[in-house]
Amino acid sequence: MSMEAGIGVMGTKLGMMTCFEPNGLVVPVTVVGFREGNIVTQVKTEATDGYNAVQLGYRRVRDRKLTKPEMGHLKKSGVIPLRHLQEFRLPEVGGFEPNQRLAVEEVFKEGDLVDVSGTTIGKGFQGLLLGLFLNFYAYLEVSRRLALGLEISDELTVKFAMVNAQFIVSGSILIAFTVEISDWVYFYMVLFLFLSVAFTVSVFLYIFMFLELPFGKEFQGPILFVAIFLCFKFSLLWGLESSILPTLGLFGGCIRRHHFRRGPMSHGSHSRREPGSIGAGTTPGRVFPGKKMPGRMGGTKRKIRKLRIVKIDPELRIVMIKGAVPGKPGNLLRIAPAKIVGKNIPKN
Repeated sequence: MSMEAGIGVMGTKLGMMTCFEPNGLVVPVTVVGFREGNIVTQVKTEATDGYNAVQLGYRRVRDRKLTKPEMGHLKKSGVIPLRHLQEFRLPEVGGFEPNQRLAVEEVFKEGDLVDVSGTTIGKGFQGLLLGLFLNFYAYLEVSRRLALGLEISDELTVKFAMVNAQFIVSGSILIAFTVEISDWVYFYMVLFLFLSVAFTVSVFLYIFMFLELPFGKEFQGPILFVAIFLCFKFSLLWGLESSILPTLGLFGGCIRRHHFRRGPMSHGSHSRREPGSIGAGTTPGRVFPGKKMPGRMGGTKRKIRKLRIVKIDPELRIVMIKGAVPGKPGNLLRIAPAKIVGKNIPKN
């Protein structure tokens, strides 16, 4: 743990709003509230623990919400049950004692710079699977609306199924299909399996089970549908002109997660949302660790440095901090004095 510039506090993110500064400038601020807590639960010294630090507790909870070791640790200091514990390593801990309550107006003042730490909003898996499930959801949503006789919005239209197209995959697979589907057809689609293709590390997607139901005079004949998506050497060879699938994309994880730039969307392009090359061939024959690829996004700890406190309201027990902080409303935040090397932190 690195040395802090001073004692800090814990708070709860309440949301964002705008605030007028004395000069009339409107600035975005994050409102941070403070529940019962910010109580000193332990004071560590070099003599007993090897370093100086102050441990704070925040947010009162019921006894049954904590484990016996946690309850024993808090009862040793005579502190009420608290959910969160944070430690601030300080040069000196002379002015602190167990069960001491810290008020935010005593620790900070308006205009101070602070470092705010929190957990970012989790976005889940970003990449191939997300795009696929979103696409299947669109199919199933159209089916559900047709079965119930509901209106279909512009986004969920069946026009993408009224085309003639051919899938031609370079290799030993040649698939051709013709689709003739009217506007009123009830169809049901299920994702069947993922297969790993040897030596290509590809994903073979097979979509099947189209259920056709006539809707009066609108029904215009049988449905002929065969669709196979082949992921060949990390490149999706797509021949179907669709208004839904390309916009959602199957490889958008790198674009959203790592801010990649997409390729041209014009006719003939094979690199629309794909991440591109992920490494060389025989040498080194592997993908290096840390390569930016689709994966889980968000839900990590982040620190925003040198944010300014705009206003402190002791009556409402809130603090307004200029700018955005990690997490969603209700998340725990750790607020500490900003570290400025040469001012409150030694250069060495």
